[in-house]
Amino acid sequence: MNQAVNTCITGLNNIGQGFWDYAAGIFIQVSVLIVLLLIIDFLLRKRVRAVFRYCLWMLLFVKLVLPASFTLPTGIGYWLGDYFPSEVSIAKFVPQTEEAVPVAINIPQGYIFLEPPIMNETEATGVELEPIRWQGLVFSGWLVGMLVLLALLVRRICFVRGLIAQSRPANERLLEMLDECRCQIGIRQYIELRLSGNKLSPAVCGLFKPIILMPAILPKKLSREKLKAVLIHELAHIKRGDGWVNLLQTMLQIVYFYNPLVWIANAMVRRVREQAVDEMVLVTLKPETKNYSNMLIDIAEMAFWRPKFSVRLISVVESKKALERRIKHMLNRPVPKSSKLGCLGLIAIVVIGAILLPMGSNSMAEAANTQKNSRRNSETKTIVPGVRVGDYTFGMSEDDVLKSLGKPKVIFYGEERYTLGNLPRKYYMHFGDVSFLIVDDSVKEITALSPSYKFANGLGVGDSEQKIKEVFGDDFQIEETKWKDFLTYKDKGLMFEINKRDRTVVEINVSPIESSKSYKNTDLVNKIIVPGMRVGDYTFDMSKDDVLETLGKPKRIFFGDRRYTLDNLPRQYFMHFGDVSFHIVNDSVKGITVLSPSYKLPNGLRVGDSEQKIKQAFGDDFKVEETKWKDFLSYKDEGLMFEIHKQDRTVMEINVSPLPGSESYKKAHIPPTSYINEQGRIVDKTDYPFVNDPKVIGGWKSVDFVREINQFNPSEKSWKGDLHLNHLIFEEGGNIPRSKLTWTKGLVLSDDTASKYIIREIDGSAYMFYEWKSGDYTSRYMKPFYYVLKKVLAENLKYKPMYGKKADIPSTSYINEQGRIVDKIDYPFVNDSKVIGTWKSVDFVREMEEFKDSEKQWEHGESRPYLKELIFLPNGKTTKNWRTWTKGLVFHSGDKTASKYTIKKIKGSTFMFFEWKSGDYTIRYRKPAYYVLKKVSSETVHEPMVGEKAHIPPTSTIDEDGRIVDKIDYPFINDSQLIGTWKSVDFVGEMEQFKVGEKQWKGRGGELYLKELIFLPNGRTFKPWLTWTKGLVFHSGDKTASKYTLKNIEGSTYMFYEWKSGDYTIRHRKPSYYVLKKT
Repeated sequence: MNQAVNTCITGLNNIGQGFWDYAAGIFIQVSVLIVLLLIIDFLLRKRVRAVFRYCLWMLLFVKLVLPASFTLPTGIGYWLGDYFPSEVSIAKFVPQTEEAVPVAINIPQGYIFLEPPIMNETEATGVELEPIRWQGLVFSGWLVGMLVLLALLVRRICFVRGLIAQSRPANERLLEMLDECRCQIGIRQYIELRLSGNKLSPAVCGLFKPIILMPAILPKKLSREKLKAVLIHELAHIKRGDGWVNLLQTMLQIVYFYNPLVWIANAMVRRVREQAVDEMVLVTLKPETKNYSNMLIDIAEMAFWRPKFSVRLISVVESKKALERRIKHMLNRPVPKSSKLGCLGLIAIVVIGAILLPMGSNSMAEAANTQKNSRRNSETKTIVPGVRVGDYTFGMSEDDVLKSLGKPKVIFYGEERYTLGNLPRKYYMHFGDVSFLIVDDSVKEITALSPSYKFANGLGVGDSEQKIKEVFGDDFQIEETKWKDFLTYKDKGLMFEINKRDRTVVEINVSPIESSKSYKNTDLVNKIIVPGMRVGDYTFDMSKDDVLETLGKPKRIFFGDRRYTLDNLPRQYFMHFGDVSFHIVNDSVKGITVLSPSYKLPNGLRVGDSEQKIKQAFGDDFKVEETKWKDFLSYKDEGLMFEIHKQDRTVMEINVSPLPGSESYKKAHIPPTSYINEQGRIVDKTDYPFVNDPKVIGGWKSVDFVREINQFNPSEKSWKGDLHLNHLIFEEGGNIPRSKLTWTKGLVLSDDTASKYIIREIDGSAYMFYEWKSGDYTSRYMKPFYYVLKKVLAENLKYKPMYGKKADIPSTSYINEQGRIVDKIDYPFVNDSKVIGTWKSVDFVREMEEFKDSEKQWEHGESRPYLKELIFLPNGKTTKNWRTWTKGLVFHSGDKTASKYTIKKIKGSTFMFFEWKSGDYTIRYRKPAYYVLKKVSSETVHEPMVGEKAHIPPTSTIDEDGRIVDKIDYPFINDSQLIGTWKSVDFVGEMEQFKVGEKQWKGRGGELYLKELIFLPNGRTFKPWLTWTKGLVFHSGDKTASKYTLKNIEGSTYMFYEWKSGDYTIRHRKPSYYVLKKT
C-alpha cells in the first residue's frame, strides 16, 4: 500500500516540479510583457485609435498560448534570453515512479546487473512514505484554484442559459429595426433578438448562434434612434468576433489566475474593447453620433447590472467609471474615418509582436550556456569508464556516499530491503539517478540511471544500442533475459542494460578496472599522512622559518588561551593555517595536526570518518581520554591521535607525532611511470625489456646500508645492526637465482618495484649501490635507502641465503644437483604420546623466544598463516599421506625435509614450535622460522573440532588413519535430468539457506573453488576420477559418495551437491553443499 502511495506522491512531486519550472518561467515573461504593454498603451492612448490598442493587447493572449522557449532573431529574448527563464522539458511532467528499483541478478561474467523487482505486499508495507515537496503542494493549490474558477464559470453559463430560457422573442417592429441595423453595419448572419424581464444591460451571448438579450423595458424608455444605437453596438461585438476573444480571455485568466498582472491586463482588454466597439458604432452612425453618447448615459441612469465573469455575455455598459472614460474618449477625439486596423496598423502590430513575443534565448546563447554548464559539470556528471561516475569513485565508503547524497530512497539486495540501522555486508543504495553496490563499507560498482550522467563522447542513458556499439566497438558480450539485455564491455568496466523493445540504454553499470586502481587525485602523495613521519610535504625536521616560507603568514598563533604574533613568539606555540597546524617548540616542528579531509592516511581514512573505521583499521591497542566536548583516541606506537566528536563519533582532527627516524624522513621521488593503487601503495612499472649489462654479472655481497650514496665509507660501516639483505647474484639473461627478482640494465625488478642500481669503483673495488624499496617506500612514500654491495665471486655465495640468517644444515643432509637441500627422512619410528592429537596454528615467529601468548607476531593483516593445523595420528602417521613423524621430527616425503618440533608448556597450555622448512630453507638456505601451534584436542578422529558431526552411512568405514571411506561401487542408474553442464553459484551449510540473487559464500573474496560440473551419459563426467549414478557422485581418489539433490527454483534448475572434503573424511564434519545452476 505504501509503495502505491509513494508512487502517487512521487508523481505529484515530479509534476509539481515541472509545473513550478514552467509557471515560474512564463510568469516572469508574461509579467514583463504586460508591463511593457501598459507602458505602450499609456504612451499611445491619445495618439492612436482604440482598434490599434486592442490589437496590441491581443499580443498578450498570443504570448499566453506560445511556449516560453519560443524565439526569433527579432525578439528581445534572443539578445536578453538569460533574463527570461524558459520552460523545462516536458519530460519533467511525466511522473517517474520508483517501481523500477534495481535488483541484483547473477550472470556468468561476474558482474551484478540490475532489474526491477516484483514487490510483494509484505515488502511494500515496510516502505517508508515519502514527503510531499512544496512544489507538489503549489501544483495542488493551482489545480484547486483552477477547478474552483471553472466551477464558477459553469455556474454562470447555466445562469445565462436560464435567462435565455426565461426571455421572449422580440416583436416585429424590433426585428425590423434589427435587420436594418444589421444591413447598416454589414452583417449577413441571422441574429436573434430576445427580451428579458430581468434588469440587465443589453448584451450579446452565444458563439455560433449569437443572441442579443435586451431588457423588455428598454424599447419603452428609449427613442428609435437610441434604440438603434444599442442594437448597432451589440452587432459591432458580433462582427468583431469579441465573443470568441472573450472565451479565450476567460479561459487563459482561469489557467493563469495566480498572476495578478493577468487580471489587470484583462480589465484593460475589456476597457479598450469597448472603446474599439464605440469607434465602430460612431463610424456606422456618423451624423447620429450624439444619439450614441446620450444612449450610453440613458442606459447607465437606468442602473442596469452588468454581467461578471462570463463568456456568454458582452454588454453595452460595464461600469459607470468605464462609461465615463468611454464618453470622454468619444468627446475628446474626432470621429474616426474607419474602424478597421489598416495595413500600416497591422504591420506595426506584427513588428511589435516580433519584438515582444519571442522571449526564448537564441541557440548561440544556449550553446554558450551548454558549454558553460558542461565545463561546470564536466567533473560532476561525467562517466569515466572503469574509474568513476561524476564525483563518485570506487573505494568510497558508505559514509562518503551518505554525506554526498543524503538519505537513500531504497537500500536492498535481491528482494530484501534494509534500513541504515540494519545494513548487511553487501547491498545496493539507490538515489534516484544513481545507485551504488557497497561491499564491506566500500563502493564496488556505480550505476547511472539518469541521462544527466554522460560519457565524454556525450553518450548516456536513453541512447541507442547501435550508438554504444559504434563508439565502444565489437569486443562485447551479450546476456539476454526476458525483459532486457545486458551489453558488457569487460575490459572497460562497463555494462549497458538495454530495453528489449526499443533497444535503448536503460542503465549504465560502471565497474572498476585495473587502471582505476591508480585513479587518485594528482596531489595524493602531497596530501598523504604518513603516521609518525610526515603530513603531506611537512616533516618533523622543519623549522619555524621553513613553515613560514612554505605556507606564508599563519591565520593564528596561540598556546592555550593566549595569542601571539610573529614578533613576540614564546618557546612553545601552535601555528594555525586553516587545514593544518604545527606544534613548534624551540623553533622546531614537534607535532602536525590535520584539520581538513583533503589529507588522507595511506588506507584512505581522513577527517570526517567514523571512530569505528579508525579502530577497525588501527586495531585495539589504543588509549582513550574523555573530556566534556570531545574524546581523544591515541595510537602511541603509530604516532597518531584522533580527536573524536562527542556526539556523532567522527574524526575532527588528526594529530601526528614523530616516531624514531622521522627526523631523517625524506619524501620519495615517484617516477611518472609508477602509480598508487587502491590500497595506497606505490606500484612501479616493472615490464621493462631486458638490456644486458656485463659489469653487473656476478656475485655481490652486502657490506653496508646508507641513506645517501655519498655517505658510504669503505673503512667505516654506517649501519650498526645486522644486514637483512646478504647478497645478490646476477646471472646472464636477467636472472637472479633463488629469488623472484629479475634485472635489466640499471634496474632490479620485483612484482611491484623497480629499484635502481649504480656501480662505482672505490679504492680498486667495485661497489653496487642498490635502492632498497621496502614498505618505507611503497607505503610511507619515503626516499629509499641504499644497500652497498661489494663484488665477489658468485661461487662463494652459492650456498648462502640471500636474506636473513644462514640455515644450520645437518650433517645427514646434502645439496642435490638442482641446488636444493635434501634432509634424511628415513628415521626409525619412536613414539611420542605427547604429540598425538590436534594442533591449531596460532602464530609464526623467527625465533622461539619471540613468541608471546598474548601478542601475535604474525604481521600480515587479517590473513591466516598458510599452515592452519596439524593432526598427529598414532604410529607416526598424520592426516596427510606425505607427512609422517617420529619423536622430535616431522618428515615431508615430497619436499624431503625433516623438521624439528619442540613442545612447551606456557601458561597452562601446550604449544608446539614446528620448524617450517619451506623454499626459504631448501632453495635459499635460510634458517627456518617456526609455526607455533596450540594443542586443542588429544583426539584425532571421530569428533569434528567445529560444526555438526557428519552422519556416516552404514556402508562407509573408517580406515586405520581415521579417514571416512564411503562405498563407491554402486550399479549405474540413469538420470536424464542430471546430464549437462552445471555452473557453481553458491556454497551453503544447509540447502534451505540458499536464496537466488543473494550469495551466502563470503570466503576467498566470494570466489568458489568448484567452478562447474559436466555430467556425461553412462555415469561419466569430464573428470576421470568422478563418476555418477542416480542420486550419487563418486570420487575414486578420496573414496567418497556425495549425494546430489535437484530442485526447480524460480524457473531454473539447481543442484545441491554434497562437498565431502577433508572436513568430512578427516574431521568427520557434516558436509556443506555446492549450489550449481544448470546452464
